[in-house]
Amino acid sequence: DLLLCLSKDAYIKHGVELAPNGIRVVEKRVTEETDVNNALLLPIQELAHEVGDIIVANVVALGALVSLTKIVTNESIEKAIVERVKPRYISLNMKAFEAGYELGSKYSENYSY
Repeated sequence: DLLLCLSKDAYIKHGVELAPNGIRVVEKRVTEETDVNNALLLPIQELAHEVGDIIVANVVALGALVSLTKIVTNESIEKAIVERVKPRYISLNMKAFEAGYELGSKYSENYSY
């Protein structure tokens, strides 16, 4: 139902596997290396870098996915970040989640999950 690919290798391995009405989210840079069809292309890595560090690309992606699907509440993700992330990285991860959520919200009206 939902596929996230942040790399070319992930797209090649899993990119075609998706339910008929599923959502395929692919890091925009993957398109520079391979053909990507029927996917929502998002600049996840670029946004993570803008937030402060490429290492939070997964949290940017999480924010976008939560925005697109509404599968969990923002509060539950924020709680999980606080509980699972080292204290010195909480602020960075919160910024990454919020940035990803905002990015996903630009496209959420086009997807019903």
